[in-house]
Amino acid sequence: MANNKTLDQLGLKYGTDKASSHHDYCKVYDSFFSPLRDKDFTFLELGYGGHEDPHKGGESVHMWHEYFPKAKIACVDNEAKLNIPLWLRLFTCSQDDEDFLGSAVNMVGRPTIVIDDASHLSSLTIKSFEILFPLLQKGGFYCVEDLHQSYHSHFYGEIEANENPAKGKTAMNYFKRLCDEVNKDLIDPKYHLGYDIEFMHFSKDLLIIKKK
Repeated sequence: MANNKTLDQLGLKYGTDKASSHHDYCKVYDSFFSPLRDKDFTFLELGYGGHEDPHKGGESVHMWHEYFPKAKIACVDNEAKLNIPLWLRLFTCSQDDEDFLGSAVNMVGRPTIVIDDASHLSSLTIKSFEILFPLLQKGGFYCVEDLHQSYHSHFYGEIEANENPAKGKTAMNYFKRLCDEVNKDLIDPKYHLGYDIEFMHFSKDLLIIKKK
């Protein structure tokens, strides 16, 4: 029997902060991901949740598993976790470990969707994108959550964030520069950054990038 619940309904069911009770990302994701609900593909999320408690976390991967019943669900976290469901491939490593991430992708397959809900540190967010976007399937989606990371230096430190959005090597400044890659056919090739991007969708605290 087909599951007709919306992603937000599933998010509320499992208690993830992606749902309308908190960040309200699910409605945005639903508008992009609904055509993939019955497809067989690899889904990769950075960040399992339940910081410093091996028994907690996993709310969002349970949501994604029910939303994408035919997908292979994988997750990366830098902390060991217990009571992992059998359908989940969980890799324990830092989100900037290029060799380990490459090996993980080799094991589960090139992802069609990657969601970064990990450290929220700009430097690590940027590095994960540089590692994983080239490994993303053509036509796939790379998503970055919690972009407030770029502005709150009192949480993330001056080298990771700047409350003045015009300054600092923040994740938002990095991704704003990538907007030019959408128009790479119109600019001098010497200014290309090497990414094939069909579109970039910014909404509050969230970025969705579609790969050509």
